[in-house]
Amino acid sequence: MLIINLYKFIVGYVEICILGDFCEKIINLFSVNNINFWNIKKYKNKIELCILIKDFKKIRKIKGKTKVKIKIINKFGLPFIIKKYIKRIGLVVGIILFFIIINTLSLFCWNVSVSGNKKVSENEILSACQEIGIKNGIKLKGLNMQQIREKLLLNCSDLSWSSLNIEGSKITVNVTEINKDNKKNMPANIIADYSGSVKEIYVETGCAEVKKGDSFIKGDILVSGIENYGSNNKFVEAKAHILAEISDVIEVKGDFSRENKYLNGNKLNKYVLEVFNVKIPLYLGQVKGEYITEADYKNLYLFGEKMPIKLYKKIFYFLNKENIVFTREELLSELTNKIDENFNAIEAQDKQIVSREINETNNEIILKYHIKYVKNVGVKENLLFDVSN
Repeated sequence: MLIINLYKFIVGYVEICILGDFCEKIINLFSVNNINFWNIKKYKNKIELCILIKDFKKIRKIKGKTKVKIKIINKFGLPFIIKKYIKRIGLVVGIILFFIIINTLSLFCWNVSVSGNKKVSENEILSACQEIGIKNGIKLKGLNMQQIREKLLLNCSDLSWSSLNIEGSKITVNVTEINKDNKKNMPANIIADYSGSVKEIYVETGCAEVKKGDSFIKGDILVSGIENYGSNNKFVEAKAHILAEISDVIEVKGDFSRENKYLNGNKLNKYVLEVFNVKIPLYLGQVKGEYITEADYKNLYLFGEKMPIKLYKKIFYFLNKENIVFTREELLSELTNKIDENFNAIEAQDKQIVSREINETNNEIILKYHIKYVKNVGVKENLLFDVSN
């Protein structure tokens, strides 16, 4: 039965209605002329039945012997489907192109995701991946996963292990972070992160390289992680509290004449399509005038998977500009407020302004504060050992 129904679908058939007073007569003629029919339904003055397309063409020859009318009610089968869609060549071509494009895109990476990170940000790992070529659009075939894994560990020092899995068109980067608690108590020096002079020093572990009143510059070793015991050395993590007086300069400058830009309330929306990190503007020409932009995007998904295609909505906010001219007093007041904000933002003890300096030209004023303050200085730097023979 299945084979018969499949045959009917392939060759095509129609459901017809025979109208007339003597419908039975044409049915008898069907039998005489070996015309097959099925699903026959008899009504008062009509008969409905199904017949193959090739047999329907024979009816024209025998219809003249009767006084009946024949109408097609429905059409079924492959020939009618092909005839219906062959006229819509654009749709057919579009479907074919769609599957060709999807098949081609499947050869490349659509999305890179990160799994296993807790403290190291996903953006940091993805940036490290991009530096070694793992990004949207990379060809999946022929990737040397072992080499890529080693490069990633070199580029991201906070990772102790990594692996890359290819799942369809997606690359998942699995990582394990370094347990920084294990880095505690590693041999280290304390080096100066500022230039200044020592006011107070208390060493818990390590060997002090400076004493109260000594001057130092940024990068000098303040406390060594090597303790000497006669002819023997002990390597330790240097720990110390070091207060130092820092001399510094804060400088700000401003022009007497300045161009001021402000939003005028006009905006324009434009769209950009991004495919594998290549941005394609969906508009012609250039946007003229002064403006700032803001972009929002949506990822396209296929069967729940993120595609390497983004649609950007780019908003242009247009600006007006005007030229502002300051008097000496106005400009000096503005610069003083800025430099005072910078001075007050310094977290330190005994802050004081040693001197002020004003350098003025026809175009600008440069304001400098020479300052002093006391703060805790010193950062740890792990000791490096030469293990080569």
